[in-house]
Amino acid sequence: MLRNSILFIFLVITTTVYSSPLYSELDGLSANALKGAQILDESRTSKERLQTALSLIRFDAEEGNAAANYVLGVIYSQEADRYGKFYDIIFDEYSDDYNDSPIDMAEMDYSIIRENRESYSTYRSDSAIYYYETAANKGYVPAMNNLGYLYSQYSFEEYRNKALFYYIKAAEAGSAAAYTNLGREYFWGGNLVDYDFNKAVTYLAKALELGDNTDETFLMLGYCYEKGLGVRQDYKKAIDIYTQAPDRSNIINILGGNVGNFSIPSRLGILFYSIDEVRDYDKAFKYLKAVADQVVREVGETRGYILRCLSACYRFGRGTAVDLEKADFYLKEAGEFGNIDAQKALEYLSME
Repeated sequence: MLRNSILFIFLVITTTVYSSPLYSELDGLSANALKGAQILDESRTSKERLQTALSLIRFDAEEGNAAANYVLGVIYSQEADRYGKFYDIIFDEYSDDYNDSPIDMAEMDYSIIRENRESYSTYRSDSAIYYYETAANKGYVPAMNNLGYLYSQYSFEEYRNKALFYYIKAAEAGSAAAYTNLGREYFWGGNLVDYDFNKAVTYLAKALELGDNTDETFLMLGYCYEKGLGVRQDYKKAIDIYTQAPDRSNIINILGGNVGNFSIPSRLGILFYSIDEVRDYDKAFKYLKAVADQVVREVGETRGYILRCLSACYRFGRGTAVDLEKADFYLKEAGEFGNIDAQKALEYLSME
């Protein structure tokens, strides 16, 4: 098994990164691994049952079953984090392998706890990479995609190259998730590649064609059409893509940046309110209000603009009844979120 001293931090961003159906529904599981997978799918499972499942899956993994190795990769990369159901089992395993006696966190000071957790994270990453590589080398496509994601989290050029290699290999084998991951890399640029919106559009469109159904994919591709990034600007096409997303009510800030900048409702609200070609105040109000009603922890310029638009909806009866009290409330909120026009309007109103 791989052993290295690099601290790896596991990030589970979306189901696009890790395609995770029920374990027992995975293709290619041999008999023992299937029994273990069925235990994993139980809604409530005791530690003893989980240990039994792990033993069954490990047995078939050692016998060369690719799907069993893939499941072990998922367990070490996802199910063994501090809130995962395998945490106690895998931490005990790590403790036995790396120390003379089991670790008792309750008797350590914080610095030692942190050191051991960092070492444990490395142990998990090494284990996950080992099992994913074993499965990938046997042609198991989901393992290729997940392995690409794990390698993408490292800053070393060797590992960045491996990340692209496995993403491309998985995409060529028909993985929608891999196409989304490649699209994301070219959309944002950074660790693996420089941003290239032409490639981002190509990969994201292919992901949707292959059946990807995560909000993130619709969001990135729709944004490219909205802003004309790598493709001719087309507001109607952007709206069509946004509204095909399976959960348009999801206000979670998927793509990063300040809250509200890149959620499907915020993009739809802004388009329906601001763009003459597609203006529809009834729809605009619905989406703007949905975004405004969310509890946020960060400020963002886009959120300020959304609140100012919502204020105007109430002030002028756009998509809703006139309500000057709410109009003033949202205008004040917009100013507090840094919207310059709202701040100027508030200053003007204060002088009346």
